[in-house]
Amino acid sequence: MTSPTWSTKLTDHLRMSLSQIKSATAQQAEALSLLWDSVEWPLTRNEVLLVVDAWHVEYIEAEDGGGIVSSISTTDVNLFVGVSFVATRPDRQRQGLATRLLKHVQARFRDSKPLALMASEAGLGLYLELGFRRVRTAHKFELTDVTGHRLSTIAQADDITYSLARTDVDFAQMVEQTRIASGGADLSRFYTTFLRPSAGQKDRLPHSYLAKRGDEVVGFGSFYRLFDNLWLGPLICQKAAVAQGIVSRLIALRNEEQPEVQVNIHCLEPVSSEWADWLVEQGFRLASDWPILQHPAAKPIFDGYDMARYYAIHDPVNM
Repeated sequence: MTSPTWSTKLTDHLRMSLSQIKSATAQQAEALSLLWDSVEWPLTRNEVLLVVDAWHVEYIEAEDGGGIVSSISTTDVNLFVGVSFVATRPDRQRQGLATRLLKHVQARFRDSKPLALMASEAGLGLYLELGFRRVRTAHKFELTDVTGHRLSTIAQADDITYSLARTDVDFAQMVEQTRIASGGADLSRFYTTFLRPSAGQKDRLPHSYLAKRGDEVVGFGSFYRLFDNLWLGPLICQKAAVAQGIVSRLIALRNEEQPEVQVNIHCLEPVSSEWADWLVEQGFRLASDWPILQHPAAKPIFDGYDMARYYAIHDPVNM
């Protein structure tokens, strides 16, 4: 893999570099891992390489040998550009680094597509200052019980069969179901990178279930490991009973393979009381709310989402 080319200097002591997809060296992966670990996003070197493969990562590096000190990533999902992995090393915060990266991204996409991100409490003020506006809320549910005994009997739905997604056809169907439910979003790169099981990802536990009625796909759901947690999503189903069947099967796999790992799921508002109550019955708890921001916000990107089918988005750093 080749190193990225250095570009414009930002200050006398810092310079910006673009890390193209599949271009991160082992040294760069280690530097990004150290940065993200400093903001409590623990990622292995292999996970960093997966992130670079799925997202377009840009970063600021100290010329004095201080390593990578700030990062941002983007991914074009057709309807919008997701912004994620906005991080600055604690000892370099409040120096305008994240602001520079965000303005750089805003300028790059100014005439093309809106930007969207899930904001932490620490970053919310900066995003609002830069013109982002709140368009939706994601409710984070957590399953921390490690006994594996809280899950009720696996939910069933009449005439529905469930199978693990493994083939190209399976993942193409997941991509198509997402496109329909979201009004046009393309998450094929994320699915290929994070949700396809491979020999090098066994410890990440990526699994996806497809639900079918005959030959018709009526839902799917996935989870994978990142930041020392399991992230459940996306979850797109025609009916709540199908969503329950998929989640209960995924949690059963978690209980078999990695019962000690916390499970997180982000549900876009509005969350039906039926769905929220069922999650609580399985041992989940509502842990926090995360604002989803957009720039510009003239037309909210979620207007085209079929919220009767979209039970969960896919992870904490990108939609």
